[in-house]
Amino acid sequence: MDLRIKKTRDSITRAFIELRAEKPLNKITVKELAEKAVISKATFYLHYKDIYELSDILQDKLVADIISSISNPETIFDDPALFTGELEAAFNSKKDSIDILFSQSENVFVDKIEAHIGEIARKFIPGYENMPDKKILLTVLIHGCFHAYIKYADENRKTVVDTISKISERIVKSL
Repeated sequence: MDLRIKKTRDSITRAFIELRAEKPLNKITVKELAEKAVISKATFYLHYKDIYELSDILQDKLVADIISSISNPETIFDDPALFTGELEAAFNSKKDSIDILFSQSENVFVDKIEAHIGEIARKFIPGYENMPDKKILLTVLIHGCFHAYIKYADENRKTVVDTISKISERIVKSL
């Protein structure tokens, strides 16, 4: 990628994240983003259709970063304890970015995580598309783990992760 394009996109991203940390997505204008990024509105529109496209791209990149930090995401059904522990660590390592990019849209975040893991499952599990029990199990594990992590964030982290891991393992083995 051309260095100028990279610098412009980096500037837009930094400005967006600063603004997003201060206000909801629907309150950010291209005009104020362009001013903060020290670019013209026309330059912004050369790179992105609108603020929502930029937000979606940054959210998808963050989710991809989280998933890539899990050593073997395809093990969700084979070793759910390992998977849930790594998923919590990945959430925790990106918590600030998650809070900024997904504030007021936690469910969008969890749905995107589930979609990415589902894509991985399709690659590694023959016939996954025709396994409603696996798809439902994926939803329960991803959404359940995430909401338990959030709800018990102020508790002892190790205890929470161990408990979620044990429960996940029992659920998977019961099927």
